Amino acid sequence: MNPLHLAEIRGARLAWAAVSLTFIVTNAAAALALLVSGSAAAAHPVGPDQASEVDSLVALGGFNAVLVALVALAVIGSATQLVVSSRRGAIARLALAGATPRQVVGTVMTQLAVVSLASAIVGDVVAILSLDRALEYVQSDPATPIIIEPHVSVSMLLLANGGCLLVALLGGLRQSLLASRIPPVEALREASRPARTRVWVVAVKVLLCAAGIAGSLALVADPTLIDERDRMQVVLQVSLLHLVLAGALLSSAAPFTVAWLARAWTAMVPVRSGTWHLARNTVVAKGDRLAKSVVPVTFTVGLLIGMLIMGETLVASLAAGGAPVDDFSSEGLGSLLVLLGLPLAVSISGAVGSLVMMTRQRSAELALDGVLGATPAQRAAIPVLEALIVTITATMLAAVMVAMMLVVPVLHFETVLGGFAVGVPWLVVVQVVGALAAVVVAATALPATPSLRQPAPKVIARLVAD
Repeated sequence: MNPLHLAEIRGARLAWAAVSLTFIVTNAAAALALLVSGSAAAAHPVGPDQASEVDSLVALGGFNAVLVALVALAVIGSATQLVVSSRRGAIARLALAGATPRQVVGTVMTQLAVVSLASAIVGDVVAILSLDRALEYVQSDPATPIIIEPHVSVSMLLLANGGCLLVALLGGLRQSLLASRIPPVEALREASRPARTRVWVVAVKVLLCAAGIAGSLALVADPTLIDERDRMQVVLQVSLLHLVLAGALLSSAAPFTVAWLARAWTAMVPVRSGTWHLARNTVVAKGDRLAKSVVPVTFTVGLLIGMLIMGETLVASLAAGGAPVDDFSSEGLGSLLVLLGLPLAVSISGAVGSLVMMTRQRSAELALDGVLGATPAQRAAIPVLEALIVTITATMLAAVMVAMMLVVPVLHFETVLGGFAVGVPWLVVVQVVGALAAVVVAATALPATPSLRQPAPKVIARLVAD
């Protein structure tokens, strides 16, 4: 590695450190899902019942890996693009110093590869240490007892790490290419502008997600053709797949929809205070940053609320069909956690990492607000209001995710369960959204608090130096 690459990695260490949790959790989740599948595939079942359980565990690990990949495409992509965008000033100075576009792109790709591979090592260790407990947790059927020994497959680990590395490189490639094409004379002026979004790229992503939703609907078009023992599990998995695919579709369209949605609903808030005005206009003006911050929060809210509503809907539908539901509620929630636990961990880490990563930009904006006359109390309140705007916007999009998830139950629960009824635990939903709002506020406001006690020129100069 040449001295230039080492210097750039050192210069960007704080930005990469903020999102390293996202990379580590994603690698650990993908590796753990594939290791569960690999361990089950390496087992030697005796009898058809044990063989059926082994096949189910292989499919379970594969299904988790698919869901983790779909969430990671959005979450890691957003985190990577945020880091690269925050380093556009440094990239601009490289161009002014005479670096060729190829050298600029190579520098950014080297940083991404180093961070991804370092995170992969930590993620692999976490996955290996968690494998025994994960296998115990998913082998919950006492009717078909079988002990599956942990089997650490190097090929599975490499597959997980390679997938995460590819997602990270693809997420940063476009940003680095755009930055490298800026003429040196305009580099510094352009460095602070958000990257332009290509409509055709967004359209392709949206169409692919829509095709995935349509294809999964076709798989369960007639549930009676599925084996009766697997019918309910397949319909449930397709419902949850819709939840994640809907989130991927919304994240793909985020560059055009998130800022518009935030602008629309905040305009209807009957508040005329200067603090709200500053917070709202800052958030809307930074539409590119807002979109990348909202995406992982949307996945987190959507997965949590979707899991809760699906559990209640299963109970309500079984009751509507006359089936006993005494012990199903807790067992059903546990099954949903097995299916969505790993993607949920990825989305939570992505939400926190993306918000913390923008601390320097946010601190500089607060310093500028102070120069323009904002009081210390107003400057402290602005990031809190920004976090609330992010949370509410994400909750609105999460409601769309849940609605898409319920399409399959509406169409097929009557056939599969003998009845259909939507169950919404409103109190728990409000508590979950409130808890997530507190996390988002903490991740947004607390890291910026120390800068409020520093001179504004120093805070601004630090951002310019980046």
